[in-house]
Amino acid sequence: MCIRLFSISLLILSTFAFGQKTKTQLEKERIGLSQKIKSANAILKETQSQEKASLGELSALQNLIEVNEALANNLQQEIILAKQGIRTVQNEIDTLDAQINRLTGDYAEMLYKAQKTINDRKHLIFIFSSDNYNQLSIRIKYLEMVREARR
Repeated sequence: MCIRLFSISLLILSTFAFGQKTKTQLEKERIGLSQKIKSANAILKETQSQEKASLGELSALQNLIEVNEALANNLQQEIILAKQGIRTVQNEIDTLDAQINRLTGDYAEMLYKAQKTINDRKHLIFIFSSDNYNQLSIRIKYLEMVREARR
């Protein structure tokens, strides 16, 4: 009985020696720890019916306390991992928002330049479609007057 409790305690302590774990490992540990709590409760009930119940109860209670502490640590690690995941996603959202803003500005500038280019082409077509030199010079003067009026 004591060997069984000692092996369970040793197993629990060895799981904490390996540092930070993944979410799935933590979930598996939580399930295992819950099963160990059930097992410890069963041992507690078993030892209560025996002659040396007080020593068995003490050992079972200590084991139960250790398992509950391990479960609490496991849940705390899961919370830390979830918070890290939230921070990562929030950083990605912020990066994508900045990229959208930059691309929107680039698009607006591109449209503005395209509109200016189209207007310049229309003016050139208007000028070069003249029938003679005299009409060409009149059209140039006309476009200059329009630009001055716009200013």
